[in-house]
Amino acid sequence: MGKPNGAFDFDIINPLVLGETPHEFEITAPADVPDGKGGFLFEKGDGIGVFISLIGAESATMQTYVRKESNRLRRVEFERQRRGDKAEAAPVEETEDSVLRALAATITAWRTVTGGKSESVVIWGDERLECTPENVQRWLKQFKWVRVQIDDQTSELANFIGRLSKASPPSPQANLS
Repeated sequence: MGKPNGAFDFDIINPLVLGETPHEFEITAPADVPDGKGGFLFEKGDGIGVFISLIGAESATMQTYVRKESNRLRRVEFERQRRGDKAEAAPVEETEDSVLRALAATITAWRTVTGGKSESVVIWGDERLECTPENVQRWLKQFKWVRVQIDDQTSELANFIGRLSKASPPSPQANLS
């Protein structure tokens, strides 16, 4: 892909558009996981067979989500002030929940591969979680090490720009209407 008329065209790396196509990655073990027999089920950095598909943090969908969530939080604060509640900072839990919801909104699908078979669930104890907003938020809330990996993947623009070598970029106006 060359430079049109010798100039760089920012449309070829427009994160609003490129970030809309989900990127899949495999969750990796955050540490060595002993198998109880003197060996390891997984060593730090090994893929654990759980794959997450997500959109980019800079995608048009996420920019819209962030604006809506910011407006919602502003309305909550306005209502507090209107009722005459003392001006207090939002509780940390409220901020954490907001960040968690935003991160969860980037996830479009997940799957677990065991014995060569892929199933559209994440296994947590006795549960087989389907990829619903509620399950994603519950799962992310429990496992910070997973949140960190998802945040890193969704924030890495190269995960979405890398597709350019395989296909021409979509029209920059495709997802902005």
